[in-house]
Amino acid sequence: ELIIINDSEGNISLENLPKPINIKTLAVDKEKPYILLYHTHGTEAYASAENNQYHTTDKRYNVTTIGERISKVLEGKGHKVEHVTEYHDMPSYNKSYARSLNTVTNKLQSNSNFKVLLDIHRDGFDINDSSIKKNMNKLLEKTKTNINGKDVATFCFVVGPDNPNKEAILSFAKYIKAISDILYPELCTGIIIKPVGKYNQYFSDYSALIEVGSNLNTMNEAMETAKLLGEIISIAIENIWEQ
Repeated sequence: ELIIINDSEGNISLENLPKPINIKTLAVDKEKPYILLYHTHGTEAYASAENNQYHTTDKRYNVTTIGERISKVLEGKGHKVEHVTEYHDMPSYNKSYARSLNTVTNKLQSNSNFKVLLDIHRDGFDINDSSIKKNMNKLLEKTKTNINGKDVATFCFVVGPDNPNKEAILSFAKYIKAISDILYPELCTGIIIKPVGKYNQYFSDYSALIEVGSNLNTMNEAMETAKLLGEIISIAIENIWEQ
């Protein structure tokens, strides 16, 4: 189930940002970290001439560096962030979510002020699959756009339908996407609701699983997106502060 939200007016202006709908105001201690950014699949890698692997612990090519860039942008705008760079998908990929669950649980026990929980991934396609090869041009168009003369990776949200707070998680994703659509049309491709699963999103109504680009994108394209995404998330948070 793919949800697409478009800006009907097409105007790009902070004055035209929508009001948050069905989102509780965010109450945090602004002097302590309140954004926890982590990676359930930290070894997910981007396309590179030097590295053609889907997964790597080399931070020059994997998603943890994308998370670092998002964190720096948020910190630069005054937000308090903790970025966890642990590889939860090692040594066992199948136990990734169990390991990231343990991390999030421990972090929340040590700091109950964490309210915005961001699990940053990248999408993946098996380029050896015949159906993928057949639709490669369409996939490349979907995973990349051009903003201000630069090629940037697109991003999307994933929501687990089995979370008791699914509607709140979905509302949070919709709001971030609405802001993205106004500022940078075509940057966010949508919100994917999986058939089953929780993806550890039940800890907070401000949880988001975000896929920044895919293994078809270069690291440079994803890094450009990280800068824009940090800006977008910052605006979203500032608009749901408790006054």
